[in-house]
Amino acid sequence: KMSNAGLWAILPGMVLMAGRPATGAAGTPPTIFWASSPSLPDETVVLHGANFGPEPSVTLRVLGSTTTTPLAPEYVNTSAMAVVIPPSTPLGAYVLAVNGVTVHLNTPEVWWVQGDAGETATPGGWVRVFGKALQLATAPLADRLRAIDRSLRSAADARDIATLRSLLAERATVEAGLRGSTATLQLRLTPVAGEIVENRDGTSAPTPIVLPCIAVNSSAWDGWFELPPTVAIGEYQVDVSNGIGGDEAPWTPLDAFIDPHIPHMTTLRVTAPRVYPSQTFRVVDYNLTFNDTYWSGLPYNRSASGTGVHWDIPLARALDAARKAGGGTVLLPPGMLYLTGSIKVPNNVLLKGAATDLTSIQFAEVWDRGLLPKCFDDPTQAPVYICSDVPGDNNTAASLPSVRWGVEDLTIYVTSLHGDVIQVHNKTDGFSLKRVRARVTSFLYQGNFPQGHENDVVNGSKVLRPLNITDYYMKFQTGAFLVLHGRNWEVTDNDVMCDGTAINSFVWDANHQRHSTQWGLLQRNTFHYGVSCHPMDAWQQVISEDNLCHGTALLSGGMALGTSAGGFAQHYYSHRNRLESEWSADREVITFDDAGGSYLGPISVNGTAVTTKFFTKAAAGDRMPFGWEGGSIAIMNGTGEGQLRRIVKAPIFDVPVSDNQSGWVIDRPFDVTPGPESFAQIYDYRGRVLWYSNEWSDVGTFQTYGTSTDVVFASNVWTRGSKITIEGQWRGWTPTGPGEQLGGAFGIGVNPTFRSIVVDNTVAEGNSVALYWDGLWRQGVLDLEAGGGEAGGKYGLAVSPVLSWGTIFKRNTVRNGGGVRVGPGQHSAVCEHNTVQQSQFGIVVNAPHSVTPLVFRKNTAETVTVDQCNVSTVYGGRGTGACWNTPNIGPG
Repeated sequence: KMSNAGLWAILPGMVLMAGRPATGAAGTPPTIFWASSPSLPDETVVLHGANFGPEPSVTLRVLGSTTTTPLAPEYVNTSAMAVVIPPSTPLGAYVLAVNGVTVHLNTPEVWWVQGDAGETATPGGWVRVFGKALQLATAPLADRLRAIDRSLRSAADARDIATLRSLLAERATVEAGLRGSTATLQLRLTPVAGEIVENRDGTSAPTPIVLPCIAVNSSAWDGWFELPPTVAIGEYQVDVSNGIGGDEAPWTPLDAFIDPHIPHMTTLRVTAPRVYPSQTFRVVDYNLTFNDTYWSGLPYNRSASGTGVHWDIPLARALDAARKAGGGTVLLPPGMLYLTGSIKVPNNVLLKGAATDLTSIQFAEVWDRGLLPKCFDDPTQAPVYICSDVPGDNNTAASLPSVRWGVEDLTIYVTSLHGDVIQVHNKTDGFSLKRVRARVTSFLYQGNFPQGHENDVVNGSKVLRPLNITDYYMKFQTGAFLVLHGRNWEVTDNDVMCDGTAINSFVWDANHQRHSTQWGLLQRNTFHYGVSCHPMDAWQQVISEDNLCHGTALLSGGMALGTSAGGFAQHYYSHRNRLESEWSADREVITFDDAGGSYLGPISVNGTAVTTKFFTKAAAGDRMPFGWEGGSIAIMNGTGEGQLRRIVKAPIFDVPVSDNQSGWVIDRPFDVTPGPESFAQIYDYRGRVLWYSNEWSDVGTFQTYGTSTDVVFASNVWTRGSKITIEGQWRGWTPTGPGEQLGGAFGIGVNPTFRSIVVDNTVAEGNSVALYWDGLWRQGVLDLEAGGGEAGGKYGLAVSPVLSWGTIFKRNTVRNGGGVRVGPGQHSAVCEHNTVQQSQFGIVVNAPHSVTPLVFRKNTAETVTVDQCNVSTVYGGRGTGACWNTPNIGPG
């Protein structure tokens, strides 16, 4: 029994659930295809692979040292094993050897690199590297600096001058320590052979260029580098080292899956900065009636008839002149510009106001949706106020050249029923939205009747004051402020209030035109939104930093990292963002939701060529022909389980095929060839995404439900939110015969989650508003869960029920009504060094269906007040399990 002192000290290390024993053939060396990293002294390392053997010899060596330390595994089975790094081991990079086969720990894992121009960098610009185990040497200082910045915002909001002074002094000390630290993280750029011979200043180009990171802007998850202004234009091979291990410190080459056409990006291209042509076009020069001094104060009829003096014609003339000249900057003067129609910005043209506070555009108030502005004469097109003058969405996108344009330094007012305000289509390469203020709101939401709608009937009844917000929203479908697609875009320093969605990239295209939003920078924006802040559908290579998302209406909901049009979402970095006040729908901060699936069953493999045993055109759904390219093939059980590959090519299904469908191509061969008993799942890919040092308050759930790979959730602060959960999902059922396909609400088979890490987070206040179906376990909980259900397959072949692989929960603190829960369906999970304080239920373990051991060690609970260990009460009756709390009972 534990004492009644109110402190549940340290749990002894324990391994729960035995799992399948290791059965490696004698003399066969092990294969290790994944190791959990970064891992510090006194932390568990999980290895995924094969042929470990029942009693493997394991040693650990600090990189740069010759001394090896023998380790005893926590467990070993057919596809996983775990060891604990001894507490006395120096912090560093390590070489772990299993029966002589070595793997590095705490050396860089490079997921992608991004430049100041998006997919390229410019001389004098910056390059950022994202992944794991990057700038480890100063990571604690970097984490502390970001924590101070969060506290500074809170103190400023509270006008606490004494705390502000103290924090500012501490920040100066920490920042000085960072700037004075040796930046061990390095970026090596080696010119591609024959491409670069000299720098821009004529000096000989070094081979290679080695750049230290800017430590104050770097962490274990991201590294910031500044390119010298003299660096030569051209293409460079990219390698990264975190400098730990002295001369033995390895260089990790970049090898990033960007898309099916670039499955192995290994280089970075340095290009000259892109600038608009120098010529300018003043709108006032194209107005034949008025001059600069008469611009403001023009009469404007605010009635629905749209009569009065407007500025559509002079603006259209200026934009047309810029188009004919091949581009330039169209200058809007100070004052209020009244418009009735849309603004069509030509290619290579920047629309620029005098300043955010000086130039504003007021669009006419229209309550008939059919009269709203449209960019093109297409009756099926949704209303749009500002767009490119080149159509690019839907069927025509693939046949058109890319366009570049931008909007800067002005204010936009839309004060009636509205569609999407700004639309950036899929063929855009180089959109910018900078220093724009927007106020986009329908008077419907203020209880006013729009002209001509005084006698509207909704759901069979005349609408009475105040208007039913939800009914009117569903009826009139107000749009987003920004519909964002394309590549190499910047959305920075904007102030947006929109009663719909602030930024939307969700597209369901019945004609199968793939849409994506990639190589972007979303920075220093304020979004007050009514529906959602910025759902991330098919976002790829996007940096999001220092943004505020604040829900301003009862309809304010959450966001999703999704793939509605098929394919994949990847390489998203969220840093120092704040999200506040979600009240509607499921209230999800982030959900990966159901990714669907096209196949669950056996495969045969020959190198990178894959053949599915059974497949039909119907099983492919309306994602084909392109929908699964960029997606995933994961081995869910049997020989080679736990491996995942990206799909480079998917077969074209012109006719139904029942068996042995070839034509699948993956990005690289499997390390362990799947056996005939192994089942593969084909599904959308969503992964290699990082949430670092963000803040959430009065929100719902952060969940990887239902599919994810390589998710990092680190050093975030969570206040009055629902659970933070790493959760796989089962979609479908066991068919009764070979002619039947697996099915489900959205797809086929399982939606697994692979190798997520939840580390160094703080749940500051676990008590929160709960949805009506929530049990206690959903409030402020760090949750390792799986969607449950026994997964079945064709021809009666069984599939492991495992849905979550290699999840790591460590060094998290949960306070004031929160807790930690470990649910079923886990494979090789770790829960260690977590602290729960002032909790009504503490730490709950319920994992009867896990097939490998859970490492559960050195977790701490303080002042836990549950009177009894009643699992059904603690978390909604989800089976039996074990519950620990104090001071009333001890472990049991």
